[in-house]
Amino acid sequence: PRYGKVALFKDDVVSKGMRTNFGWEHGLMNRVVEYITPNSTVLDVGANIGASTLELYRSTNAENVDYICVEMQADVLPLLKFNTRHIKGRQIYGGGLSDEPGVISYLDGIDEKFHNMGGIGPTKNIDGYPLHAASFVLDNIKLHKPISLLKCDTEGSEVFLFQGDRNRDWWREHGPEYVIIECFEQHQEKVFGFLEEYGYEKLWKQLNDHLWRRRR
Repeated sequence: PRYGKVALFKDDVVSKGMRTNFGWEHGLMNRVVEYITPNSTVLDVGANIGASTLELYRSTNAENVDYICVEMQADVLPLLKFNTRHIKGRQIYGGGLSDEPGVISYLDGIDEKFHNMGGIGPTKNIDGYPLHAASFVLDNIKLHKPISLLKCDTEGSEVFLFQGDRNRDWWREHGPEYVIIECFEQHQEKVFGFLEEYGYEKLWKQLNDHLWRRRR
């Protein structure tokens, strides 16, 4: 198999894609892998079971790259940990990125959050998605190298990465060289406006994924 021995769910869309010889989002990852540079970090926000991280890890020629995965779905984390076990030194953060620590809502992309609810574990709606999970901010992530590529695929909660003073300070200090982001249409004005404000330009779009680069 393309990925070696991996753990998959029975019939979710990512697992189905990984079962094929073509792989999950292979075409998209094949386009962005060239932006990974040696001695840098790849930050995968919304890593799911690790398909995109594995595609990038196996495809890049860059050496000494750190991989950081962020995933808020508690039942997905064991598979993510198993599937990325061969990536030396990779970090995994369980929870959702938001504009402040607390609890983030994850329900059909609706911008609702419930803070100061410590100790509440993820609950699920009838479709199996978590209604809420623990959240943290970008500066909670431990970085040892500059970020060459940030991949964000969070099914509607992407807007939270660009809100709050702590996240804005993080973008000023650690802003990635390239950002590939799947962005819901209702969030594009806000998210794209932020990226432009902080010196990014859009290079291309593939379906709902948009690649941005820091202006040189």
